Amino acid sequence: MPDDTDEIFWGSGGKPAFLARIREQNLEGMRLGVERGWWPSFDEKTATPNPPAQVFKISNFPENATLGHVMAKAKIFPSISIARKNGWDDPIREGDFTVTKRKILVRIIA
Repeated sequence: MPDDTDEIFWGSGGKPAFLARIREQNLEGMRLGVERGWWPSFDEKTATPNPPAQVFKISNFPENATLGHVMAKAKIFPSISIARKNGWDDPIREGDFTVTKRKILVRIIA
């Protein structure tokens, strides 16, 4: 027969409520870490810090370079042609790009 403690541990949705509270506290700690500058950002779904961005200057690439050149230089793809075949064939432009399932952040500046 269930008692009052069952609601504390299991909650009404069938999932352990204490695990949900631990996750919320972990997310709050991650937000605090971002605010204090311990790490640049974090993934809300997995509650893990994102690595810092790799920064590249547009002036370090030839005039006709594509985003594939940047992704190859960042070692995300083994070659420019493979990066281009994976959709990185647009001209280089400023901005932040999140690449692959590992969420590698690439920042391109002027």
